[in-house]
Amino acid sequence: MIPGTYNMDSFLRGDWWDGVPSIRITVNGEPPLSPIVSARLQFRTGNLLGCQIETPTGIVIEDAAGWHLSIPAQALALQAGAWNYDLETTDAEDVVRTYIKGTITVIQDITR
Repeated sequence: MIPGTYNMDSFLRGDWWDGVPSIRITVNGEPPLSPIVSARLQFRTGNLLGCQIETPTGIVIEDAAGWHLSIPAQALALQAGAWNYDLETTDAEDVVRTYIKGTITVIQDITR
């Protein structure tokens, strides 16, 4: 399966990132059959890991059976530049799948 692409809004380095208030994962219009139990997201540029966020604190499962997630606003320890990410999920049958990938741009701040 090829993940869908969602490019996140840019933000200024050092500022809080707004997060993603609602993510609903569907396949052919329906949530996967087995409920989601965990998720993690990594930001990388090349082989460099910028940061990782995961359930339960950085990613919240709002509805496991409906595959509804949210990512609250938070500080991301990312330097200025373009970062790639993907959202890896694990369901109740211990199947790991990546449904979403994309990029985020961190803009260099002026105030130090």
